[in-house]
Amino acid sequence: MRKVLCAAFVACMFAFLSVLSVPAVQAKPVMNAEGIFLWQTITPETMKSAGGNTILQGTSEITASGTFAGDATDVWMEMDHAGHINFNDVLTIDQCTVGDKSGKLILKLVGYCPMSDLQYTGHWTILYGTDGLSDLYGQGTWSADAAAGLPLPVLYEGFIQFE
Repeated sequence: MRKVLCAAFVACMFAFLSVLSVPAVQAKPVMNAEGIFLWQTITPETMKSAGGNTILQGTSEITASGTFAGDATDVWMEMDHAGHINFNDVLTIDQCTVGDKSGKLILKLVGYCPMSDLQYTGHWTILYGTDGLSDLYGQGTWSADAAAGLPLPVLYEGFIQFE
């Protein structure tokens, strides 16, 4: 009986000590992200009408500054209907710099704009990155006054985190 209790005690101690030897995992800090996506060009490529709606698709050339820095290409789709516009964009910054790290960064932008005041608002999310940005995650909001014309500054803010 004594051997069984001793073996059980040793097994429990081994299990306890093995848990203590596992290194603690600590999340990297969440950081603020803010800056400007400056739309330089907007090039519509296709236009379709469907049930009173107009669907436009095209590309844009953009300069990103602030937390995300670099030249970008935006592939966008816009649906105009009932006095407002919905946006769905994929923005690619081929040589993006975030702090001291760099790589390609792909963001998803979705948004909305009432035709009455041309005030754009929306959300952005990092889809993925490469090289030094492969473990970067983040999301936030963006806004712009479309009445300003080109070049069109789009203000973004939110949070990022390297995993």
